Amino acid sequence: MKKQVVVPSAGESITEGILSAWTKQAGVSVKAGELIAEIETDKATVEVNAPSSGVLLTLAKKDQKVKIGEVIAEIDENAQAKTNPEATSKSTQTPSPSKKSEEFVSSAITSLEVEDDVKRDSLVKPFPSPSAERMIEEKALDAILIHGSGKDGRIIKSDVQELVSKNDAQHLFVKKSSLDVFKEPLSPIKKALANYFHAESEKKIIGTLYEELNMSELFAVKEEFSDEFGLETDEDLSYIVFFLHAVCLGLNRFPVFKSTLEGDDVHYYSETNVGLSLNGDDGENVVAVLKNVDIKGFGELEEEIRLLEEKAAENKLLLREGEGGTFSITSSADQGSFLSVPSLYGGQSGTLCLHRIEDRAVVKDGEVKIAPVMQVSLSYNKLLIDDHHAVDFLVFIKSLIEKPVRLLLYRE
Repeated sequence: MKKQVVVPSAGESITEGILSAWTKQAGVSVKAGELIAEIETDKATVEVNAPSSGVLLTLAKKDQKVKIGEVIAEIDENAQAKTNPEATSKSTQTPSPSKKSEEFVSSAITSLEVEDDVKRDSLVKPFPSPSAERMIEEKALDAILIHGSGKDGRIIKSDVQELVSKNDAQHLFVKKSSLDVFKEPLSPIKKALANYFHAESEKKIIGTLYEELNMSELFAVKEEFSDEFGLETDEDLSYIVFFLHAVCLGLNRFPVFKSTLEGDDVHYYSETNVGLSLNGDDGENVVAVLKNVDIKGFGELEEEIRLLEEKAAENKLLLREGEGGTFSITSSADQGSFLSVPSLYGGQSGTLCLHRIEDRAVVKDGEVKIAPVMQVSLSYNKLLIDDHHAVDFLVFIKSLIEKPVRLLLYRE
């Protein structure tokens, strides 16, 4: 009996994805619940598990676009897995004619009497077998870059196959004319993002505001209470949690920011959910959503952020961990960016981007002082947010960060 393997549901707004990897090869035995494939969408990676135990029969190819509910494989519960060719005794294997000819040519080269190593190397390297040479031509590879495992370093077909399998969807040097060209296919997630942003661009009119924040008092609070905070919570006190609480208070003060644009409808949310941009395993940013920020303390948020960062680094974020946000915080400070225009995620109302901090001359109480200053930018969807609401929101955030005690005064 065969059981179908279908692409699982990945959220209401997701209808398709890219089959990024088969974690099990066709013809092998799998157990019920075992991971057999991964599908990349514009939001996260979806895992596909075997519905039952049996032999895997794949129907879809790697990097193929698949739709939710589409059948991509079957599990044959009655079939037997392929025998492992390595388990066969070497004494029972009969060399193929092509293999014999390869060995003959190799031995013939070895027997040649050459006067020096340079002459011998010119005969042997590179020296692919006929089958390997055909595959090198088909794949447009440079034989110089292939390590031969045959006799005297001769390149055989398995050497080429190993190189291709190891470098599938990764870096390959392709021989074109006399030049080595570095070729890298666009990742499935970037293909999905390109299509997504093209479609979403028609649904947004983005405005951007900029502001400078004097971080002196926030840094003083952080320095004074970091050790005590660490002893109480076993977590480091970062400035990002101050921004999370500030944004949370801003969302509650200006509820229009707790909305998303879904098609032609505006959805308003009662919960205060804030997205946070994190670094994924391949360097690409992913957004995880912190739920109900307004009822969580500093320690609880720090722990949640740390766990999400670990999952993002290992590409283990679940789809539901990226859903439900109406506003996001991102940062380009680690890259040293001084100013940028942040993108909006999905149908969210806005994104606050934090940039690098540098010492600047500021005027305070009639005196010029040197203080750590951060540049921030706020992008917002003008179809949801009026300009004066966006200005008021950013000014309110500035007042909370520059006077952290206000975080307690405005907290309900």
